[in-house]
Amino acid sequence: MDVKESYNLLEEIVTKGFLTDIYNIDNKIIVIKTLNEIEYSNVKLFIGDDFKELAYYELALSTIIFDGYNVLVDRFDRMKELVRYYKNIDVINFSKIQERFKKLHYKYLASLKYLEGFSYTDKSRYYWSFLGEQGLSSEKISGIEGTGSLGLNTVQNNWIVINKKLDQEDKYNVDFNLATFIASSMNSKGARSASKSYEVQRNELLETRKKISEYGYDKARYEKERSIEEWSKPIKSREDMVRELEKQVSGVKDKHDTFIENWIKNQRKLAEAAKENVENRQKDYRNKLENIDESKIEGSRLATPEEIRELDKKNRYGIRTGTDSLEKYNKQQNFVKKVSSVVLKADK
Repeated sequence: MDVKESYNLLEEIVTKGFLTDIYNIDNKIIVIKTLNEIEYSNVKLFIGDDFKELAYYELALSTIIFDGYNVLVDRFDRMKELVRYYKNIDVINFSKIQERFKKLHYKYLASLKYLEGFSYTDKSRYYWSFLGEQGLSSEKISGIEGTGSLGLNTVQNNWIVINKKLDQEDKYNVDFNLATFIASSMNSKGARSASKSYEVQRNELLETRKKISEYGYDKARYEKERSIEEWSKPIKSREDMVRELEKQVSGVKDKHDTFIENWIKNQRKLAEAAKENVENRQKDYRNKLENIDESKIEGSRLATPEEIRELDKKNRYGIRTGTDSLEKYNKQQNFVKKVSSVVLKADK
């Protein structure tokens, strides 16, 4: 639901007090509407603890026009007749009209999100200027007799509160300007400074409300709160501690929890890969030892004096011997031992 559609719904909910839909059953035109909180409490008076009757009485109370007759004129006298009618219609028609009723209610609830933005629009202030609190849900606005006795819904009550606050701000703005005007005769510099500071704050507030009316809600505040909620907040109060404990008990994870879990998983994968690499190298080395052809191995013997002198002569002229290969092998073995010890510690 976009902002424009929501504002159109809110305009109807605020002025008339309900949303309506039309359904045709066997050439009988039935007009249903949303129920307000007072009407929902009246449903309980009819059904008591028998919740099997809830759907029938909801539809009966939501019906305002039945086959061309205005039910609101004597709705409580006609309740039993309407309930009996909805019980006797076929299942398909009952399911369809009940689905229509539920969709109306969902639209009503969805519009609550955009109520603040609608209240700051020029159209909303226009309705408040000539309707006020007493003109809502009147028969002159809805054109249906009996709507004045339905009472106000939650949207209307909140809309009234917001508009009263806005009226108080307008009055305060006038009083402040008069006060600074009088003060300027005695202290013009101080009055000018106070007036300038007030105008800056006032303009910032009006700019914020302009944005809210554009999106239907305070988008900047919503995005900021959502981004903060995605990460762990510092605990500064008992409420913060309760919030964090509830998140832990319910299993809700923020970005910090997800980051730590991914880091632990990554470290475990690296340790397992290092361990597997060492085991494969050890396995290859054992296979080489097992596959050595012993017939090609020369037997050991003592070096002759001539061989010793020849070897000593090669070392003098800087010719590399097998000592370098031995040192390289020892370094590799030390590295393998270190990696193995790290892997074992990681597994623990």
